[in-house]
Amino acid sequence: MVKKIRKKKKVMFYAKKDEMERTDYSDGSRSIIVSSELEEAFKEQRKRFIEKFGREPTPDDPIFFDPDADTPQPYSEENFNKTLIEDMRNAGIDERYIKAYKKTGLLVTQDNMDLLTPEEIEEFEAAMESDDE
Repeated sequence: MVKKIRKKKKVMFYAKKDEMERTDYSDGSRSIIVSSELEEAFKEQRKRFIEKFGREPTPDDPIFFDPDADTPQPYSEENFNKTLIEDMRNAGIDERYIKAYKKTGLLVTQDNMDLLTPEEIEEFEAAMESDDE
């Protein structure tokens, strides 16, 4: 029997800097290592899923689901943005920052600035200063 060797192609991506590392393999599989904080967040989502739908999630179920749907449905980008903006306002975030997020789709923080291009940071800063909505 010949053992198939998978070639590693390391790909980094972040939920937040240093929280997650993904390794893609030539056979299409991948492995993901997450921080303990992110692991806890996933466990909490699993618990919410079980409470909402009365069963364990399957690989085809969304991790972040629409809490108002009767069946597991992905949480729409529109609802995500609406909730995020509402939460930012409730937290007292500067309206200029919220406006820039709405215009660019970027959330620029001290923790992620080194992950963004200079053009993205410039775009976000310009959106914060612009008068249009």
